[in-house]
Amino acid sequence: MTTNPEPECVRIKRRGAEHVTRLIGKMTLEEQLAFWRQRTDKLRKRREQQRQPANASADDEASPRPRTPRSKRGVSKSSASTWAMSTPNASLP
Repeated sequence: MTTNPEPECVRIKRRGAEHVTRLIGKMTLEEQLAFWRQRTDKLRKRREQQRQPANASADDEASPRPRTPRSKRGVSKSSASTWAMSTPNASLP
């Protein structure tokens, strides 16, 4: 009997966990807390940099990108019911 190899996502997760264990394995609780604070700060800064376009001005930073209303993102109820009425044996949830 052969078994399936473990999924790649599981291998990646385990490798990451092993890496973190090597980094913080011998740290005290205070050192671990400082480590995670630093890593969190780095992540937040990197995410902010990724959100900003390369040519953004200082004025653009204060105004976030407008969000698309949910009604504009998908199928509206009226078009769904039109589809249901035109499709035989279709029922709406």
